[in-house]
Amino acid sequence: MSDLISAIKRFIEDWVEGKPRLVHYETNEPVNASEPDAAEDAVPADVTTPVEELPWGPIEQRDIVIRRIERTKSGEKISIESTISVLIGPGCDLSGRDLGGAQLDGFDLRGANFRGAWLNGANFRSANLSGADFTDAQLVFAQLRDAIVIGTNFTNVNLTGANMVGADISKATMSMAIMLNTTTTGDVDFYTYLKGFNPDWEPKKN
Repeated sequence: MSDLISAIKRFIEDWVEGKPRLVHYETNEPVNASEPDAAEDAVPADVTTPVEELPWGPIEQRDIVIRRIERTKSGEKISIESTISVLIGPGCDLSGRDLGGAQLDGFDLRGANFRGAWLNGANFRSANLSGADFTDAQLVFAQLRDAIVIGTNFTNVNLTGANMVGADISKATMSMAIMLNTTTTGDVDFYTYLKGFNPDWEPKKN
């Protein structure tokens, strides 16, 4: 009976604190062999391990700003801003989601699942994407400047026109990634950057 009462108490405490639950988390962190039972408890790096919470805190329901450029019926380009509510944080599952134009700069997204997600124009500047999985995702014109990509999986990702300056892709998996006009070094020269996609493009004169 005491075990049941303790379980109910923990449930109430978690509910009052509003703790969200992680969907999943993938880790590539090595197991310390000197720890007791480390060999028995070790899990292969490619196995998804469910956990209740991570050392750096649980994921949260947050309002995310979405900024997109769309065309009117007359062909004029306009900027549209909106917000969506997303359960997001380390280990969150956003696979297959449409998050084009999402402003996620500076977010802690370690171990997040973005497989097959639509992230064109998304802003991940200075975000921690260590161990995140972007397999088959669309990251066209995405902002990944200074993002941490240690162990990040970009397999078969479309990174056309993405800005990856300051992101050390040597520590990420880039197998079959499409990197047409992806900027990885130096400062971005937007004139040359845009001309790479449309040789006839010229800035409007005032």
